[in-house]
Amino acid sequence: MNINASIIDQRLTGIMEEIKAQAADELNIKDSGKLKSLSFVYLCVKTMLDLDHDEAFDCLTEGGGDFGVDAIHFTEEIDGEFVVTLFQGKYKNNLEGNAHFAANAIDDMINAIRHLFDPSATLGTINQRLKAKVETVHSLIRDGYIPQVRAIACNNGLQWNDAAREAIQRSGFGEQVTWEHVNHDVLISILQRIKPVDETLRLVGKASIEDMNFSRVCIGRIPVTEIHALMKAHGERLLERNIRRYPGLHGNRVNEGIRSTLTSSNNTFANFRRYVS
Repeated sequence: MNINASIIDQRLTGIMEEIKAQAADELNIKDSGKLKSLSFVYLCVKTMLDLDHDEAFDCLTEGGGDFGVDAIHFTEEIDGEFVVTLFQGKYKNNLEGNAHFAANAIDDMINAIRHLFDPSATLGTINQRLKAKVETVHSLIRDGYIPQVRAIACNNGLQWNDAAREAIQRSGFGEQVTWEHVNHDVLISILQRIKPVDETLRLVGKASIEDMNFSRVCIGRIPVTEIHALMKAHGERLLERNIRRYPGLHGNRVNEGIRSTLTSSNNTFANFRRYVS
């Protein structure tokens, strides 16, 4: 038995009771096995996207006609782009945690991505919850917004095998789609990061505070040395609430471009290298 897999399994017992009535009413899921699978997807959505109960449950599309997509979430459009996160969950009652995420399930996700993001595609019979979300995504694409897709494969076992990895490479999605694997170990590591970051930011020059979409936003300038000090002290915990999460430097053209700018000797950020070396 894998201890982390066992912890998550016990947590699902409580979640099943929490969402049981709502799952039966809104998704027509009453079978205990299907309810447990749904609870696992719900936990993954809630944890990975840092959503409250209502927001996380609204993402769920699992059930008949889900087109291989158990949950879908999309952000508002910013600078001509929006982020779409797709979840597919595969939960096993075997708690050894040694089974790979099925290759045919990866094929289903690839097929779903191909169809969901083609406004002219015929999707066939899909459930109403998923259909409404897909129509919204299609509308955004028709309006000229570009989707950045995050495909998350969730299970209580190992990552996909070589055959599935090759299928992802053959898909030809490139950097438009990022693939992630989430299992009991990933969930536990995130759930354990409960210590808040309590720091004071030192702004320079003038700053202003505005109310935007029910949130207060502070607009100002902060020295890059302050950011470096915060990252050195807290690492990637600072980025945990970023819905897209930190995708790293390797293979990410945006982050590689930022690094190139900051470390170049031909611009105003040349001195930054003194602080990161």
